[in-house]
Amino acid sequence: LMLESGDVEGALKTLGGARERWGDLGVFDQLALILAAGDEVVLDRALAGALERNPSNIELLTLSWRRGAVPFYAPFVVEARDFAAANRDLGNDGDVVLLLDQAIERIFADGSSLYYYHGLTRANTPAGVRRASILQPLPDAYFIKIRILKPDGSVVVPTEVREGEGFISLNQVEPGDLVEEEYVAQVAAT
Repeated sequence: LMLESGDVEGALKTLGGARERWGDLGVFDQLALILAAGDEVVLDRALAGALERNPSNIELLTLSWRRGAVPFYAPFVVEARDFAAANRDLGNDGDVVLLLDQAIERIFADGSSLYYYHGLTRANTPAGVRRASILQPLPDAYFIKIRILKPDGSVVVPTEVREGEGFISLNQVEPGDLVEEEYVAQVAAT
C-alpha cells in the first residue's frame, strides 16, 4: 500500500522491519526487487542480496544475466555448428548420434547447485528422427536454446514443443538434422 501511495522510503523501512522480525523470507527479496524498480544501484544491491541468500534461484540468476552478469557456464559454451562441422564424421553408422553431451554443475555452500546442459544430436534415419525428437531436460529447466539445425544451413526454432511426462517432443525433425538443446536447471540441496 505504501508503494502504491508513493511512499517508497516508508515501504523500504517496513520491509526492513519485517526482515528483522521474520527473517529472510523469499517474498521479502521479491518485494525488495519491486521497490528497487527505477533505481539501478538499489536494484543491483537487492539482487545481490537475494542471490546471496538463495544462490541457485534460477529466476534471480536469469534476471542477473539479463542485467549483464556473466553466467557461470559462459567460459565453456560451444558453438553447435562449429562443433558439428569439426566432428561431422562421427556416428554416421547409427540411426542417431549424440555429438555433444556437455554438462557443467556449479555447487553452492548450501548444497544446492546449478546444472548447465548443452546437447547436440544428429538424426541419421527416420528411426533416429524419433529418438532425436525427444528431449529429457531436468524439471523446471530454463531453456537457452531449443533449435533444429538443417543440413542446408537453415535454423528452425520449433513452432510446437509438446511437453509430456518428463520429456519434450519436437515435430519438425528430419533425417540429417541436428537437434540442439541448451538449458540451465536448479538442483535442490540433498
